[in-house]
Amino acid sequence: MFGMKFKHVYCQDCNILLAKYNTRYFSDVNIAELVRIHYHSHIKEGHSLITRIAEVL
Repeated sequence: MFGMKFKHVYCQDCNILLAKYNTRYFSDVNIAELVRIHYHSHIKEGHSLITRIAEVL
């Protein structure tokens, strides 16, 4: 059985995981749009947000 792939949205300045999106249901474009809308305050304050891929077995 294959593991599920997730994209984590992580704030490097706060050292916290902000969100986790299943790549089966959310494309890169959708994730980018959700991050832009939901984490506008983090971005506006100059925080560095990154997305990273994680696989759950």
